[in-house]
Parts: sequence; structure tokens; C-alpha cells
Amino acid sequence: MRYARIENGICNTNLPNVGVMKNGNTVSGYDKLSHEELMSEGWKEFIEARPMFNEETQYLQFSGYGNGEKITAEYVVVDKPIEVYIELAPTTDERIDQLEEMIIDLSMVIGGV
Repeated sequence: MRYARIENGICNTNLPNVGVMKNGNTVSGYDKLSHEELMSEGWKEFIEARPMFNEETQYLQFSGYGNGEKITAEYVVVDKPIEVYIELAPTTDERIDQLEEMIIDLSMVIGGV
């Protein structure tokens, strides 16, 4: 299980190896404290709420932390701009250039020009 604690508006998700308890005692193995001890020290269960999304047409954007019984990293689904995932058709001039190159290649293969 992962834990987090919000201190001064910053979410800390790294349990220290050595930490200072609320009573002032320094503890080696702070990251090995029981669930109950961590909860009494202000740590909460940490989860990431990543919704399902289409990776080709969308991406996730971090939106903040929910701070209730658990601390939740929250994300929203954002649509990618359409030009990011749709290849545009060549222009008429580009297509003419492609066809001219193909005609030259074909002429060389059949022994033309």
C-alpha cells in the first residue's frame, strides 16, 4: 500500500527511512511503521484515479489531489487536437509530384526514357 501526506499544500508520497514522530522521537524504519501508526502520524492511503482513455485520441492531465479519507491523485481526460492523430491528405501539387516520380520510375523499369 502506498501512503501520502499533504503538508503546506504539497503532497508527499515518500515515506522516509528515518522520520520524526509527532511526539518528537526520531524513528529508524519509519517507512516500516504499521498502518495504524502511519495513520496516527497523518499519513493516508494514496491512490491514483486514472480514468480509461483512448491513447490515440486523448491524454490524461493531472487535475489535483482529493484529500478525504484517502488522498487521491486525480486526472481528467483531454482530447488531442485533431491534427495530432489524423494524417492530412497530400495537396494536389504534392500528389502530382508523386505521380510524376512514379512515371519516371516506371519508365526506367520498362526501358523507356
